[in-house]
Amino acid sequence: EPACVKIIAGELNGTRGPAASFSPVELWDVELGELTKVPYELPIPEGHNTIIFVRRGRASVMGGTKEHEVEAQGVALLNLEGSIVRLQALEPHTQVLVLAGEPFDEPIAAMGPFVMNTRQELQQAQLDFRSGRMGS
Repeated sequence: EPACVKIIAGELNGTRGPAASFSPVELWDVELGELTKVPYELPIPEGHNTIIFVRRGRASVMGGTKEHEVEAQGVALLNLEGSIVRLQALEPHTQVLVLAGEPFDEPIAAMGPFVMNTRQELQQAQLDFRSGRMGS
């Protein structure tokens, strides 16, 4: 078998993962068991940004017109590059995480552990944190 896919979130070929999300996302754990000459194809919803994280082994990642060779603990970033990602193991039993989602197209402001949309929201989050309003 060329690949085994565990669907954590999102949907693949009619099977939905158990994790719920508030926006359209895919999170799949893929084991590329065999070294094959034909890449394993995964359909990604059009317009989604995709990150391929190689957990173990080494993989060739093809999305749109770009090809990336990714080592263990490395990533390939595919931005709005089409609807098919092709994965090919370059080492036996390569494992990858596929993370894809619809871009929010909102401003991002980050400071320390906080990520918000504006500097004012960041300041409020820090104030809430310091005053204990974010749980214990």
